[in-house]
Amino acid sequence: MALFSSVDSEANLARFAQLTIPALADGCVIHLVDGRGRLRLVTALHADADRLAALETLHRREGLSPASEEGPWNVLRSGEPELLPDAGTHYLARSRDPGERQLLERVDLGSSLSAPMLFHQRLMGAITLFTSRYGRRMTERDLALVQDVAQCAAAAYAHARLFRESERLSRVIDDLLTVYAHNLNNPLSSIHIWLELLRSEKLGPVGVRAVSMIDRSIGHLTALVSQLVDVSRILTGRLKLDKQATDLPELFDAIRKAVEPAARDKRLLLSAEIDRSLEWLWADPRRLRQALENLLSNAIKFTPPGGSVTVRLERRESLARIEVRDTGIGIPRDSIPAVLAGFREGGGLQSGLGLAIARQIAELHEGRLEADSEGEGRGSVFTIDLPVDAPPTGPVSPRARQ
Repeated sequence: MALFSSVDSEANLARFAQLTIPALADGCVIHLVDGRGRLRLVTALHADADRLAALETLHRREGLSPASEEGPWNVLRSGEPELLPDAGTHYLARSRDPGERQLLERVDLGSSLSAPMLFHQRLMGAITLFTSRYGRRMTERDLALVQDVAQCAAAAYAHARLFRESERLSRVIDDLLTVYAHNLNNPLSSIHIWLELLRSEKLGPVGVRAVSMIDRSIGHLTALVSQLVDVSRILTGRLKLDKQATDLPELFDAIRKAVEPAARDKRLLLSAEIDRSLEWLWADPRRLRQALENLLSNAIKFTPPGGSVTVRLERRESLARIEVRDTGIGIPRDSIPAVLAGFREGGGLQSGLGLAIARQIAELHEGRLEADSEGEGRGSVFTIDLPVDAPPTGPVSPRARQ
């Protein structure tokens, strides 16, 4: 678990090196391959603290460099593990540098085993375990274990890097969406100003209808820009709530008035069944309204003219249940999980951004959003269950404060 305990991959490798001593060896050295294909020392540990400085210096010297034919540098070239039963003797015999020989003597190197850190055939680095001169000798029996450990280390290092890269990309996407939303709002504002000027002019029937259609399109575009910003915040975990004591019946009345024109245009019967004894909910009223308007807008959008949309608010024990029922096109039963998954779990955008945002808002309120349908052409039911929690200062009715 030490390899996966943090998104700081190099810190994880350092913790892993500590676990190998003295269980597997007297010392551990880990190198990673840098952007130019060279090995970079990440950590060097020795059971004897007095020998640690010599070990670190030794592995940063040119003497044991990528030009060497043994140890981790050979592993880098070959991609194969290397066992040196008498590593100390071997390196001393090869070295012509008095300073390097002195460091080798101080490290008290016995046997060593270097293994490649491979992840999907990509060489990430090398792990070297070694014993002291008079300790136990590493043998072929240690080979498989060290190879397995090196593979685990490579996987953990690669996953941590991928996680950090995904976080960076999320921030880039968030910044791009924010910039584009800002840039889109400017021309939309200009269009809205000129549209208001047109309203003051005497227009014929065609002009009046054109102004109405432009106004409606501006509303759709503005809502889409807002949804894109919210999606960005959801993907980066930055969608936050501002909770307060919220008057649910009052909120429902406001939402119903807001969607009535759209329902009337489609000749839909819009009805509400509101339990007015459910006086308040500790929630973010703006976000909760956004979620409910998204559900109602979807219901109106997918219900043919002459149909009906019903919104219901009731208390179910410790939950406030919000239900939006329509007589629309319905959902095939096997498609309901994908519709609810939205963009977060590979479900795509079949249901649009609105439903995905509504689900996230429900979950931020520690609730849940569910969907049901008897099949195509038989309508749909979307339900949000929210906990009826007391506010931090105790239950205070919004109406009582007015």
